[in-house]
Amino acid sequence: MLALRLSLAAAISTSLVGCMVIDFTKLLKVKKKQKKSQSSSDDEENADAVDLGKARFPTDARKPSARHSWETSRLEPDAYELSYVLAEEQQQQLLEAHRSFARSVNFKDVGNKFSWRVPSGCNSDLGCVYGMLRESNREALEPLTALFRDYAKEHKLKSDKVAKLIISFVQQIRYNIPDEYPFGVLGPANVVAEKRGDCDSKALLAYLLLREFGIDVVIVSSSAHKHAMIGVGMPALGKNKFSYGGHDYAYVELTAMDSPIGFISPTMLQPNDWTVVNVRGPATRTW
Repeated sequence: MLALRLSLAAAISTSLVGCMVIDFTKLLKVKKKQKKSQSSSDDEENADAVDLGKARFPTDARKPSARHSWETSRLEPDAYELSYVLAEEQQQQLLEAHRSFARSVNFKDVGNKFSWRVPSGCNSDLGCVYGMLRESNREALEPLTALFRDYAKEHKLKSDKVAKLIISFVQQIRYNIPDEYPFGVLGPANVVAEKRGDCDSKALLAYLLLREFGIDVVIVSSSAHKHAMIGVGMPALGKNKFSYGGHDYAYVELTAMDSPIGFISPTMLQPNDWTVVNVRGPATRTW
């Protein structure tokens, strides 16, 4: 859930609003494939899918298992699947770390808004919330990263193909607003385990996975459009890119199935108030 920032004297009061969900097929007037591609709505196996394997955390975890199966027109082969097992104990530990951080910054949910005390070294754009989730989820995400790493190494994929594979994986995860969690954000490992997430929850997952492959990526957010996505530092079709820190980035929409790198709806650029979120931890660990 994207946070709209309203500065107060001692805290930040933030409106809680759902991310926009982009229907890519309508915007580009392309025909949908007749095959199912959203893992959360279907657990049937695709005999033609490339099986990337099963990631477990910890290594002896057996359940619950989340199976993801998806298709993309951006790659060949065009169908993939993988499973991710995050033990219930670890799921709860990650959620508790999330809630512990929220308590440390006096997070308060007040109806359709929340307030919090911005820690030293942080900004009000939730970059430090993302930074906390990055650190607390790092170990749990490593087995998942290993699946993509092993496949990329075996098939000698270049960075653009790796990016398309990871992005298509994140795009197929069901859109769902985790408003029961602090800041309206679900941690990346739990996004995969629960097979759900909203725009910034999915953006953080994609950001962390792509960075593991040395791909230049940033998270961007818009208050006007109540939305978040990522930008990747690689060539893309069209002019849908932005500059940051002397580098060009292509927009990547994560709530639209099979949306290509570099696509953004023209309406999302009017107004164009997209800003890069600096993902970093607070000066002092508080969770």
